[in-house]
Amino acid sequence: MVGFTTDGSYSFGGTLITSIGKQVIVLITDPKIYLNKKHNTLFQKIVVPSLVTFRGIPIDFRAEHLLVDWNTNVFLRIGPQIPIVPQHFLNFLGENTTFTVSPFYEIENGGVGSFFTLTWRR
Repeated sequence: MVGFTTDGSYSFGGTLITSIGKQVIVLITDPKIYLNKKHNTLFQKIVVPSLVTFRGIPIDFRAEHLLVDWNTNVFLRIGPQIPIVPQHFLNFLGENTTFTVSPFYEIENGGVGSFFTLTWRR
């Protein structure tokens, strides 16, 4: 993706999918160069799909990094990304619905947290 954003930046993000041996690795970058007085940013994410399997559930590894003005670390988060099989309370959304829990450790600031994602496909 390349183009201008509504907040005055020029964005030229991209995705690289590669492999090391049999392991797939996904690298996502989203640099934004601002044409106004806002700070330039670089967001990066690495996902290693199905790094391990626990009780038949593939668990991904995820790392996210946000850099401001090319030299200030805002966060560096690492942790698993765990898909949860839809339970009966999600069945009405269909079998292609996934709920993902992504707990992380934030290395830069020493905190912990989690993302929760609901993906629905027809």
